[in-house]
Amino acid sequence: MIPELFNKVMTKKFHVADILFCLVVLMAVCLWGLWNEVSAEESDFGSHDGCSNCFSYFDSSPRKWSGPVDVYFNPAGIPDWLAIPDIERNIERSLRYMSLYISHSLVYKGRADLDFIGTYSPARRNTVLVGFESTGFLGRADIWWNWEGNNNLNYGEVKLSPIIAESKLPGTSLHEFVHIMNIDHNLESPHSIMSVPYNSIEYQATLRLDDILALQSLYTAKPNRMGVITSYDGSEAC
Repeated sequence: MIPELFNKVMTKKFHVADILFCLVVLMAVCLWGLWNEVSAEESDFGSHDGCSNCFSYFDSSPRKWSGPVDVYFNPAGIPDWLAIPDIERNIERSLRYMSLYISHSLVYKGRADLDFIGTYSPARRNTVLVGFESTGFLGRADIWWNWEGNNNLNYGEVKLSPIIAESKLPGTSLHEFVHIMNIDHNLESPHSIMSVPYNSIEYQATLRLDDILALQSLYTAKPNRMGVITSYDGSEAC
C-alpha cells in the first residue's frame, strides 16, 4: 500500500480514498505519541510520589492549629528588587493553594507593624507573621505550641531571606507555609515541595501527593480532594 501511494505522489495521481488513508495514518501516529507522553508523565509521577510515610511532624507530634489562622506581613527590610505586592501575592497563593486540599481557615489579613518575637504571646494567638530576616536559608519557619496547655499550635513566624530572588518566592513561600502547618521535611521523595535540601523549589512550586497526604493527615480533607492533584496558578477561586 505504501509503495503504491509513493508512486501516486510521484505521478500526482491521487484519489479521495488515498488522502483519507494518509490522514488516518497521520492521526494514529499523533495519538500514539500523545499516549506515550502521558504514560511517561504518569509513570514519573507514580515513581516519586504517594509515599504515605515520607513526611513527619515537628517534634514527632501531630500538633495542629485548633482555630482559624490569621496571617500578617511586615514589609520592613524588603529588598529593593522586590515589591510589597510580590510578597503579598505569594503569601495569598500559598494559603489558597493549601486550602484546595484542607478545610482549615488560613487568611491573609494584610500588613502590620509587628516584629518577630521568637516566642508565644497571648496577644498573637492563632496568628502567623511573615517578614524578612537573615537566617542562612532562603526561608525559615518557626511554630510554638503548648503555651496554653492544649498541645495545639499557637503562633508562627515565616522569615524570608533579604537576598531572595523573585523567582524563588513561590516555592519558598509554599515550603515555609507547609512547615507552619507542622509538616517537617520530606527525606524520601525528591519531588516533594518539602524535600531537603531546598532542591525542589528550584524547579517547582506546587504541592505533590506526599505533601497533600501530609497536610490531610492533620487537617480535614476537602470533599473529593483526598490525594487529588490540582494545578494551581493563583487564579482559581477558593
